[in-house]
Amino acid sequence: MECQKVSCVVHVSSTFLIALVYFNFKQHQISPREYLPDWLISLFLEHLPFEACARLWDVLVLEGDSFLYRASLGILAVLEPRLFFPDRKELLELLK
Repeated sequence: MECQKVSCVVHVSSTFLIALVYFNFKQHQISPREYLPDWLISLFLEHLPFEACARLWDVLVLEGDSFLYRASLGILAVLEPRLFFPDRKELLELLK
């Protein structure tokens, strides 16, 4: 799936599933395009422990690339308590 399409799906899905994070990102003018390509291009390897990546890759092979956006939302859900920085720069650092 094209990264731009996945970015749109994450944007729309995060509006409903993680509303507070979505509004915080909107307030800081952060779009999925600022962090999602780094996550997807490396298939999360630079952002998660290897064991977690291996499990994600297994599911990716089993279910296809539509799983990538669900995994991205899952990561945002886990990070949710830490995603409320008053500073845009700190927030982007956490997402990188």
